[in-house]
Amino acid sequence: MIESLPTILGLAFENIDEKRNFINKVNTQYNIPMTGEFIMEKLPLIIGTKKGKIVILARLLREYELGNQINTNIINKLIMTNIESLLIAFISRKSNETIQDLIKHARSQEIRAISKDEKRNIITANENKLNKIADVYFKSYPEKANKI
Repeated sequence: MIESLPTILGLAFENIDEKRNFINKVNTQYNIPMTGEFIMEKLPLIIGTKKGKIVILARLLREYELGNQINTNIINKLIMTNIESLLIAFISRKSNETIQDLIKHARSQEIRAISKDEKRNIITANENKLNKIADVYFKSYPEKANKI
């Protein structure tokens, strides 16, 4: 559907191809056992997802060493979860926690109640626990200048 009717989404073929190629590259780099085509067919909302968020989610998936257990249901839940909330949940994870536990914790009222600025401060204070994930986050989600 996406390739045959890209104008429905307001996208050109080149943009779709670029996103597919990017997802394929990320999947190869992080050993995600799915093609970009498959993911885009099952989860069209990934087309509008920031590249930085896709990389962060791939890195999170790699941390949980899921291998062939990765499925579109998990990816969909990750995409639909606030990125800052995911990172806060990841920072406070327990050693035996599953990816489903991470998603549940990220969507909990406890984390959702924290303001975006506070979440960013927590992420900044815990950059060492996030390794390179924090670098991708700060590059993809720069602080916005205060509006007057």
